Amino acid sequence: MPLRLVVPDLHVDREGLESAATADLPRLPTLEALLRFGSTEPVRADWREMLLDLAGRGDLVGVPPAQRVAAARGVAEPDSAWFATPVHLVAGLDHLRLHPAGVLRLDDAARAALVAGFARCFGGEGLSLHDLGTGFLLSGLRGVVASTRDPAGLLGVNLRDAPAVGPGAGRLRRLSSELEMWLHQQSADGALSARGLAPNGLWLWGGGPPPVPGILLEASPGRALGRSLFADVPCAAAAWSLGGGAAQPLPQAVSAVLEIAGCGAVEACACVEVTQRHPGDVPLQRFEAQWLEPAVAALRAGSLDVLRLHLAGRQWRLQRPFGWQRWRRARPWWDVLAT
Repeated sequence: MPLRLVVPDLHVDREGLESAATADLPRLPTLEALLRFGSTEPVRADWREMLLDLAGRGDLVGVPPAQRVAAARGVAEPDSAWFATPVHLVAGLDHLRLHPAGVLRLDDAARAALVAGFARCFGGEGLSLHDLGTGFLLSGLRGVVASTRDPAGLLGVNLRDAPAVGPGAGRLRRLSSELEMWLHQQSADGALSARGLAPNGLWLWGGGPPPVPGILLEASPGRALGRSLFADVPCAAAAWSLGGGAAQPLPQAVSAVLEIAGCGAVEACACVEVTQRHPGDVPLQRFEAQWLEPAVAALRAGSLDVLRLHLAGRQWRLQRPFGWQRWRRARPWWDVLAT
C-alpha cells in the first residue's frame, strides 16, 4: 500500500539560516536519507491544492481556502469567510515580525473564551468567529476583495513588507487594528492569562473574491477514489469532505494508519502538523521519531510499497526495490529544504 506523509506549513527561513548557528540545529538522519536517496516528483507546491487533486476536486483550486473550509463545515455565506489565525506580533523601530514561536496554538478554554468574547463585541456587526481547533474562521466579512499571505510562511519576515493588497485591503487593516485592541482588552481582563504566550492579533488571510460562477462549493460523492485521509488540519479535512469523503482523526503512529487504512486502499494519506507543543519540544525530531522512522521501516519490511513525503512545497518518493540516488551527496536537511 502506498503512504503519503504531508507536512503542512513548514517553511524554512532561508535568510535566517544564513546567519544562524546551524551547529545548534538537530540532525535528522532518516529525513536526510530520504531527501538524499528519494526521487523527486512534480507536484503542486501548495499542499492544500495537492490534497484537492487527490480528493478529486482540482476544480476548486482557485477558490480561496477559507471559503472551502466554510463550505465543508456548512457555514452560511462561505464567500464571506476568512481565516483568523492567532499570532503574537513583535514591533521594533523599523520592523514588525511574528514572535519566534510562530503561529500560536491556543488551548480549548482560551479558544472558547475568544469565541464568546468576539460574539459580544462584534456580533452586532454581523461577524462570527468559529473555532477550528487549530485557529479560527471569521465569517460575515462580505464583499472584501483582497489578498493576504498565510502567516505560517512569514516567520522571520518584516510584516510591513507583506501587506494586504487589493481594493478591500483598507477594510482588512481597519478590522485587524480593532481586533488587536480587543485582544489587548481580553488579556487585561484575564481571559487569556496563564495560558502561555497570549495572542495580540488575529491574522486575516485565505479569503478573497467569490468563486467563479459555475463552481459548486458542495460535496461531490465518490471523488476521493478510495484514498484514506488521516488529518486534524481543517483545510485537509475540507478537501476530503468536498470530495465526498471524510477525514479520519490523525492517530499517534504510522502503524495505526496502516492498520485502519487496510491493504485494499489506493493510498493512505496522513497530514501531520509539525508545530511546537511546549517549550523545549523539537517538532521535527518528534516527526522523525514518530512518523518517518517507522514509515521507512515499514517500507523495508514490505508493509508499504511506496512512501511519499510532501514537505516545504516539494515531494520525495521512496519505492521498493530502493532505487537509491547515490550520486547525491549527503547534506543537512535544512540545506536541502532551503534550496
